[in-house]
Amino acid sequence: MTTRPTPPRVRVVKVRLSGHGDDARRVAELLTRLLPALSQGRCQVGEISPAYPNRRGAGARRYLDLYLLDHPSNDPPPAIPH
Repeated sequence: MTTRPTPPRVRVVKVRLSGHGDDARRVAELLTRLLPALSQGRCQVGEISPAYPNRRGAGARRYLDLYLLDHPSNDPPPAIPH
């Protein structure tokens, strides 16, 4: 009898980015592209909101969801390159 690997547990982190012009969008796009590789697939970006004007001050804000994947203790975590 073979056992199936336990799926990773997913935790959600809510993030608010705020900046001038379209800087928040640029950072959100960078996070979307780079985080999965930098975290060995343990962190991924979900939905990114449209820009909202800041209530107090200049600039705009965006909200995004980060998904953190916790690998079960019986599965070895992926190797982190140095």
